[in-house]
Amino acid sequence: MNETAEPEPAGTVGPDWERLPTAAVIAMYISGAQKAVRENLFLVIGGGTGAVVSDALGLREIALIAGGLLLIGLLGTLIYHRRFRFLIADNAIRVRKGLFEIKELKVRFERVQNVAFSQPLYLKPLGLIRVNLETPGAAQTEVELPGIRTDEAQALRDRIAGAHRRAPAADAQPADGEGDDLDAAESAIFAPGFGDLFRYGMTSSQLWIILGVVGGPLAERVGDRVVDSVEWLERSGLVGVGDLSAAPWLAAGLVLALIAAFIALGLVVSGLIAWVRFHGYRLTGDAERLQAVYGLLDKREKSLKRSKLHSLELVQTAFGRLLGRWHAVGHQAALDAMNPMNQDKRFLVPGIPTARLEQVTSELAGRAWSPPAFRGIHVRFRRILWQRVVLLPLLAILAAHFLLGSGPWWSPLAALAIAAIAAVLVHFRWKRWGVHIGDQGLEVRAGLIGTTIILFEDARCQQVKVTRSPYQRRHGLATLVIRLPHGEKTVPYLPEPLAAELANRLLYRIETSTAHAL
Repeated sequence: MNETAEPEPAGTVGPDWERLPTAAVIAMYISGAQKAVRENLFLVIGGGTGAVVSDALGLREIALIAGGLLLIGLLGTLIYHRRFRFLIADNAIRVRKGLFEIKELKVRFERVQNVAFSQPLYLKPLGLIRVNLETPGAAQTEVELPGIRTDEAQALRDRIAGAHRRAPAADAQPADGEGDDLDAAESAIFAPGFGDLFRYGMTSSQLWIILGVVGGPLAERVGDRVVDSVEWLERSGLVGVGDLSAAPWLAAGLVLALIAAFIALGLVVSGLIAWVRFHGYRLTGDAERLQAVYGLLDKREKSLKRSKLHSLELVQTAFGRLLGRWHAVGHQAALDAMNPMNQDKRFLVPGIPTARLEQVTSELAGRAWSPPAFRGIHVRFRRILWQRVVLLPLLAILAAHFLLGSGPWWSPLAALAIAAIAAVLVHFRWKRWGVHIGDQGLEVRAGLIGTTIILFEDARCQQVKVTRSPYQRRHGLATLVIRLPHGEKTVPYLPEPLAAELANRLLYRIETSTAHAL
């Protein structure tokens, strides 16, 4: 919860309150325009399309409307900048801001769990950095300083982190190279190269996001290209007219080849996006905090107190398994990992080679770590999934075909092929699930073809629940549901005595442990 300071008389500002630099108006204006477009993307696209196709509005009218909106935005930014004040005290920061209504926030440094720096291209010539302070329980960034000097930003970061380092010179400029914002004495825990970042981009979910965005136009273009290719083959005399209809496998091959080409292009684009986003990535850390610096077009720095790191997640996607690459995510208190708005707030370490996973994970966790031997879940989990996911749908399809006579002749063969694939996937799902019981914490593994491992200390758990279905009770099994600050983790089909033992252990550690580090 925010702490509201005692309000001063309206219209007065104490001598210690600071204004944002005048150049910050540019940063606030551009950032506000980007935010308005991003949050109203469909409205902007719809309005723009309507204006273009409408006969009532010409280019002149559209230019006047756009110019008027830009001027209104500039006027609002000037007023907001004039009213924005901040005060850095010994143990807290106070921010006073507002356009029509002045609000004041006070956040103590001890509550800040993440300090994030951002320096887009338009801020570099101005010598300014955007600072975001995130606290537990905040649905969004709680305190944002749209643009302050580099030395002020670094001094604020060090004060929050509790580090007593000598402040840099006031005229220091933000550097463009790798790790220039860090102390020279700090050696990097991990600094991936171009190949590591490019492979991470290929293995991350960005590929599917890209294909999802362009999925509609992509399907239409694939169809057009197939028709053009068929016509070209017939005109060139390589195949006779009607040959393709007699050999549908050839047309299907053309479709698959074009789809494969688009996916390959998506992989390349995804890899380049990851390289631009994480260019010059450099991870450092000490006993108190972790720090990451990265970015080509938008230089960023994230600083995270180790005491705020409640769990560590290691992820290897299906493509990542082929390329031998992982990425790590440090989860913070009260940050919902499933919320898309929080994806950019995660403490992410990209492109970790399998050979370096043990060393990087040990540094992040603050203790020695090695890949453990996981204890699998009961085989009845696979059996029940086979019955529900494979057998019952297959019997329904076969009954509909033979008893009702519905569907083409090849539908039973297709159903059998799909059932076989589903059975293999169910087996992979069962085989991947497991739990490792350490001295101070648990590690839970899940996945299908890829792998996700989350490790946490017992004291970080918030709630434990043991559930049993009638089928599980009949066979002496139970499901353990563990609630962490960022979400739930489930370990199904454990022997009931083991599930009860783990639940009691977690509850005991929650009540008695005073640990504050991973």
